[in-house]
Amino acid sequence: MEVEAGLTWDPHDSIDTPISLKAGTGEATELFVSGSPLLVLEAPGEDSVGTGDVVVGVRHRPIDEGDGRPSFAVQPSIKLPTADEDEGLGSGELDASLAAILTKSVGCSTWTAFYQFDLLGEPEGGTSVGHGFALAASRPLTEELGAFVEVASVLVPEQDADSTFTTAGLTYAVSEYLVLDAGVLMGLSNGPEPALLVGFTRSIGAAGGGR
Repeated sequence: MEVEAGLTWDPHDSIDTPISLKAGTGEATELFVSGSPLLVLEAPGEDSVGTGDVVVGVRHRPIDEGDGRPSFAVQPSIKLPTADEDEGLGSGELDASLAAILTKSVGCSTWTAFYQFDLLGEPEGGTSVGHGFALAASRPLTEELGAFVEVASVLVPEQDADSTFTTAGLTYAVSEYLVLDAGVLMGLSNGPEPALLVGFTRSIGAAGGGR
């Protein structure tokens, strides 16, 4: 089992506290649930404060990395509309997603390509189609220190939504079971304002005890 938690701070717009709990059910499959126990959005007058939506899903890797071949994983998930729609913290609608993930080691670097297809519930009824794209690379700098960079884009044609942004930062392995990370998110094309990211990933061992 593993916990990922962090803080995203956009000085001009929002505070988010994403947290994910993951449980491996085998060498190639894990279940996950994620959400934000505190979400703050800047609004005229009084800011909107509450919790975010909850996402549940599974990631399965049917193909492992081999000679000249990347690993391949699929990730279906559902967003449960638990955030307060009246406060503007969520759409109030159920969303469904299916992602495909390719990962390949090249020298000292690890590259990941990601695509996600979304069916987004509309408050007025019906659904919109969304697409998410990302390309990420990471590499160790020392035994404990690593660096990562990612370029991502989100596209929802029916909502005229199109944004591209990049994230870059560092990771630090405190121990075999605890990794800290920090980075900066920058909008490139209709993307969000610059935001600071900090977080950690903590292995908590097997559900029945032990590691």
